[in-house]
Amino acid sequence: TTIPVVIEGETLALVEADAWEVELALFNLLKNAADAFNEVHPVRLNDESIIRIVIEDHGEAWWLKVIDNAKLVNKELTDKFFKQLKSTKIHGLGLGLSIVNSLTERQAGRVWAEPNTPRGVIITMELPKPQEKAEPVYKLDHKEDYR
Repeated sequence: TTIPVVIEGETLALVEADAWEVELALFNLLKNAADAFNEVHPVRLNDESIIRIVIEDHGEAWWLKVIDNAKLVNKELTDKFFKQLKSTKIHGLGLGLSIVNSLTERQAGRVWAEPNTPRGVIITMELPKPQEKAEPVYKLDHKEDYR
């Protein structure tokens, strides 16, 4: 695509996940965003046309958002994104977002979609941060003298 992709937000977001599966899910979301621009009449493409990847810290999880501003989408449509196996693309199979959902769930995460006002879509992948390993606790028995 000729649409610029900009990365914003946190620069070090550690997750305990399969890197390949997260990369595959992200690639699919980026491809969907780029395809959305291809469906828009070229006259509407302009300097404001952009795909953004935003990484946000949300306590015990990271939110990785893929945001486009391609076409007008309403909440009724985004609510169906992960529920139906039907493509809105001419050559699509309707499996892409289902695969993204499965890959995200395999990482103990979740994914959802919402409209990006005034146009476009925000897809958010929530991935848990690694659990901090508790330091082992050693009890010392001071009752006995070990000299």
